[in-house]
Amino acid sequence: MQYSQGIKRPLSMIVGLAAATAITAGLHLSEGDVRRTYLDSVGIPTNCMGNTHGARLGQTFTKAECAEIDEKNMADTAAGVDACTPLGELPAGRRAAAVMFAFNVGVPAYCGSGFARRLRARDPGACAELDKWIYADGRAVPGLAARRKRERAICERTDL
Repeated sequence: MQYSQGIKRPLSMIVGLAAATAITAGLHLSEGDVRRTYLDSVGIPTNCMGNTHGARLGQTFTKAECAEIDEKNMADTAAGVDACTPLGELPAGRRAAAVMFAFNVGVPAYCGSGFARRLRARDPGACAELDKWIYADGRAVPGLAARRKRERAICERTDL
């Protein structure tokens, strides 16, 4: 794959192969793969697998274009997470959950979250912090609750 959009390191080099596989599968389940730009549940233009960067209504994409955009976004997110929570020091399930969560809320929100703080402190209960992040525009969203449940299950896995 060509990394024409500026990927410095592929996702698997940042988080490891097992975590990268979990991230890709988890995000595909949570985000889907929509090859046109649409408005998400809170009105943000979105395309491919949850991409919001430069998304404008009316855009369409091929499968290959979305794959490249998605890999870049996942790798960029993982690099941002790694900068505030050294991923190499975490078990694979926690690495995967941290990147999946940050992919959804953004790296700055992740880095400032109780989840990141507890991961950095090696708190065994860190994964429970994900349960708090089920709101959008001040209301609980069933889709976010389901997503956080999946992320928490990955976070707590010890077999990755």
